[in-house]
This record gives sequence, structure tokens and C-alpha cells, in this order.
Amino acid sequence: MKAAFEKYGGEIDMSEEALYEMWESDPTVLAETLSAKYIRMKPNPDVATVFEEFIHTAQYRTGLVAKWVNEFGRSLAFVKIEIQAQEKLIRNAPKWGIPAEQVERIKSRLQSLKAIEHRLSKS
Repeated sequence: MKAAFEKYGGEIDMSEEALYEMWESDPTVLAETLSAKYIRMKPNPDVATVFEEFIHTAQYRTGLVAKWVNEFGRSLAFVKIEIQAQEKLIRNAPKWGIPAEQVERIKSRLQSLKAIEHRLSKS
């Protein structure tokens, strides 16, 4: 997947500088996708993290990120984007070989994200 992503101009940055920038704001972050072609990721990511970031590149590439930011505002849009990615990971977990413990982490995160979405939708 990494080779194919890079072949079409994508970059997965695991440099110390990228990690510092990513973790400076939140040390629990495993990875982040900043565009359709740029991902920052810690070395040796788990299966779910890799698939999630590729889902996010597709969200950028198809224009969904821009559409939802315009429609919902940045905060709510990014929560919705994360929810969509978590739901896709759960749906495809068997096919993509995502281990059960990672699926449980995804389900827990999805519940938290839905609570945040609900709170942001009310404000």
C-alpha cells in the first residue's frame, strides 16, 4: 500500500521532525493525514492506523473534507470524518485483517466521537 501511495505522489513521513510536530499538539496521536497526498505516521504502525490514514487520504481526494468543512465548520467536519473512517474500519475489519483488539479500540473511539458529534451539533 505504501509503495502504491508513493508511486502516485503520496508521502508517508515518519521523520523525527514530522513526529515532533505531530506529537507537540497531542502525544497520543499515532498518525495524521494532512492532505490527499501527505500522511505523518509513527514508525511501525498497527494495521488499523494504516488503513485509517488511507481512508482519510480518500476523503481529501474526493473533496469530502472540503465539503464538510464548508457545510459543518472545521470542528464538526473533522469529527464526522473520523466517525466515517471508524465505521469503515469496523465494516472492513475481517477483509483487511484488523485484529480483534484493534477493532475494540476502534469501537470505543467511535462511541466517544459520536458523543462529541452530538455535543457539537447542539451548539
